[in-house]
Amino acid sequence: IIPAGNYLRFTYRGTPQNYPAVARYVFSKYLPNSPYTLDDRPHFEVLAKDYSPFDDHAEEQVYIPVK
Repeated sequence: IIPAGNYLRFTYRGTPQNYPAVARYVFSKYLPNSPYTLDDRPHFEVLAKDYSPFDDHAEEQVYIPVK
């Protein structure tokens, strides 16, 4: 069960090894300069059925709870 509320949603393309750089940007640059603050709810991703962590073009929808 996913708690209701607002989420920052973006599409990440690439392998899991490159995601930390994107996360650093989101949490250290984007969120502090946006009208949103991080909320204390679960973060989650939605992966396609054919998702492969080895595919440089793999996509996932990332959801970060905000208020």
